[in-house]
Amino acid sequence: MKRLALAVALVASALPSSADLLFDNGPLLTGTLGGSNVSRADSTGTAAGGAINSTAGFLADNASDASGGPSHVADDFTIGAGFTWTINSLKFYSYQTGSGNTSTITGLFVKIYNTTPTHPSNAGVFGDFTTNRMSSTSFTNIYRIFNAAGTLDTTRPIMEVTANLGSPLVLGAGTYTMAWAFTGSIVSGPWQPMVSPSPGTANALYSQDSVSSGNFAPMQSSITNNGVATGSFLKYDLPFKVEGTAVPEPGSMIALAVGAAGLLARRRRKN
Repeated sequence: MKRLALAVALVASALPSSADLLFDNGPLLTGTLGGSNVSRADSTGTAAGGAINSTAGFLADNASDASGGPSHVADDFTIGAGFTWTINSLKFYSYQTGSGNTSTITGLFVKIYNTTPTHPSNAGVFGDFTTNRMSSTSFTNIYRIFNAAGTLDTTRPIMEVTANLGSPLVLGAGTYTMAWAFTGSIVSGPWQPMVSPSPGTANALYSQDSVSSGNFAPMQSSITNNGVATGSFLKYDLPFKVEGTAVPEPGSMIALAVGAAGLLARRRRKN
């Protein structure tokens, strides 16, 4: 029993702290240009002149837009088997063209699903699109630019936007889809920059009320070959971060402790 108690204590002491980064869905920074950090939009293709795909961002506006309704973006994250996450903070990224380096983002709206949603109105496990959860926003020191940009373009400064969850959010093992959108104080956007470079397994989703009655669909853009559509698409992931504590579930904790106790016993026998 003493060995098991010691093993439990050792396992508990190795658990992450409340300030740990639990999940990071991908980078924004791709390099520097003109002495500033930039996030360069993807470009792909092999034809002379390039098959260009350089979408700088997707509309992610929780308010009504020019086409008649809000636009939400979504991406997934997975909590490993045997673990429970206590989430204290969520961080997202957005820009409004022409904002300057002082953030003009005024709202952040978040909803989490335990399945892949087909529509923003689907039942979720947390959040909604009516509660403004933004607690802070600031410049990331990164500018979003088109792939073909040869000189520094500072009109799209990317802002980090942190969500206030109200109280820690506890989620068990599984795959979740998080959907979100912003509001801003100027006309442009707000826009959602994508992970750069986009990974081959990208699977972000996009929903706009004027498209397919608001249903979520793969976030992608057409790849063109010298201006002609190829029928292929570049898919995207979206940058976001989850911060908090990862704790083994009781059964996993006991299993880890038993394993640790056995290891201690074997070491003692060897000695």
